[in-house]
Amino acid sequence: KEEEDDDDGKTPHPSFLRPLHQMHFFRGGHVAHKHAIEVETPKTLTEYIARMKTIRRRCAAVSKVPMYHYTQKTVAPIILQSGLRMSKHGDGDGGVYFTTESPFSYGFGTNRDGTTDSYEENIIKDCFGNLKLNEYKNKDKLSICLVFGIHPKIIDKCNHGGSSNSVIISKELFLGISPSDENDSYYLRKELLMGCFLINSQHHHPPPPQNN
Repeated sequence: KEEEDDDDGKTPHPSFLRPLHQMHFFRGGHVAHKHAIEVETPKTLTEYIARMKTIRRRCAAVSKVPMYHYTQKTVAPIILQSGLRMSKHGDGDGGVYFTTESPFSYGFGTNRDGTTDSYEENIIKDCFGNLKLNEYKNKDKLSICLVFGIHPKIIDKCNHGGSSNSVIISKELFLGISPSDENDSYYLRKELLMGCFLINSQHHHPPPPQNN
């Protein structure tokens, strides 16, 4: 096992079913992480796939699944330090939003000429809708991909941006089991973060190998 789970290898059950005093699921910065997470910039598709293979293995070892949250580069250090803050507004009255789709699913490293020109646009269309293209495209708002290991029983499908790939940990769940901090904010604890990739849509990457 590369990372120990709170369940100590027993049949997994979601943390929100435990007594309040035992839970540290949502708060950031309270439990030491065995693997320091830093921003990584995969230079090739092969490098990215190898890293994701490790992340998926770590998730599976603790009965969690990888979920993806795309955001801007400037907030990455804050999230790595404190965890992912819950949105107080949005679909279903807020929560923490993810997509089930990885950078590879959105086209990272898959163009034959090695470019990722469509990568950012694919994220915007799927996660936010076509109407958000002008607002987000080429603004460096989605260059960071955060990969969290999430227990599948605490996520719900949602219609964020009209996407069928969007899921949420609801605001109702946060408010029901976790105290807020001094600023009345709620955090998905940073110990659930499995990886952080910097992928600039304007960078060029070597194309995947082609069969002869």
